[in-house]
Amino acid sequence: MVRRHHESKVLVGFIKVPIKITDNDGIVYQAEVGAGSVGIDRSSSGQATETSEVGLDTMRPQTGWWAYEKTGVSRT
Repeated sequence: MVRRHHESKVLVGFIKVPIKITDNDGIVYQAEVGAGSVGIDRSSSGQATETSEVGLDTMRPQTGWWAYEKTGVSRT
């Protein structure tokens, strides 16, 4: 049995936390790290759908993480 879901039913969300990064010269950067489920990868299973067409019929959550320097914050 195959279950059908619309992509609007797939939850997307992320969280961010503040961090400090110290480089080799001792400069401290104020930054943030974000991580979570941030998108959907759609692909084809290669099988015909109910309309007898082959198309994008498979969804997988895309997760990731990223770090960035906060702007407008002084370095120490």
